[in-house]
Amino acid sequence: MSDYDLPRMASASGLVSTAVLPAIVNTQAQEKSLTAIVATIVAGWRRSVRESLISAVRSSQSAASPMAIEAALQVALRDSEVVAGQTVPRIDRWLNDLELWHRERFAANVVGTVRLDILPFMSRADVAPVLKAALERNVALIEGLSAELAKRVQSAIWTAYGEGMSSTALAKVLREQFKFAPARARLIARDQLGSFSSSLDHVRHQQAGLTHYDWKTNLDGRERDTHRANNGKRFYWARAPKGTGHPGHEIRCRCKARAVIDPK
Repeated sequence: MSDYDLPRMASASGLVSTAVLPAIVNTQAQEKSLTAIVATIVAGWRRSVRESLISAVRSSQSAASPMAIEAALQVALRDSEVVAGQTVPRIDRWLNDLELWHRERFAANVVGTVRLDILPFMSRADVAPVLKAALERNVALIEGLSAELAKRVQSAIWTAYGEGMSSTALAKVLREQFKFAPARARLIARDQLGSFSSSLDHVRHQQAGLTHYDWKTNLDGRERDTHRANNGKRFYWARAPKGTGHPGHEIRCRCKARAVIDPK
């Protein structure tokens, strides 16, 4: 699809003053869905620890031999790679579902504000580079989480072995290594949802010929001071605000860009 000129179309349809579209705000269900996908990595490692590592330890009379431990670790690592690979198509589907939702929401906002149907002008192909980049970024984050779990598990096992820890005590130590993971999964999901949605805002605004936006901050006491200062201000996509970047640029940023339509 070629770009289209929404301000000119709006002017031709009778718009005589500046119109600002509502912000496209993501849902908790979207965040929970991605969190569940990321959490499969954690679940996979928990299963490997329970079925491979702890079983290997308990199979010995007192403590597992180094050879048995290493063999069990290799099984766990291979299993984690399989689980990570299985998450890729799930993330891809999640991204495509979100893209469609965002496309329809943007079109609905335009209809509700200036009474123009722009849905025929938009397609998934328009944002293909954004989808590709988001998939690569999410996969890298999931692989990073898996690598950190692997490092924690291996370190705990070899430290416990060196100290002559019993199999029961080792099992408890291994379970402790997962306490950080649920919060990390939620952080990844929340950040990537906001980042991807903001990237879609950026591309779709530009394709529609919309050059600037009004910054909308989620004012709930958890916002950054710099983002609170940006709230309600008008910025150009061609010049990112200093110190913050565009909405969604900084990690865990929940701010949104409200598209501005100036009639021509």
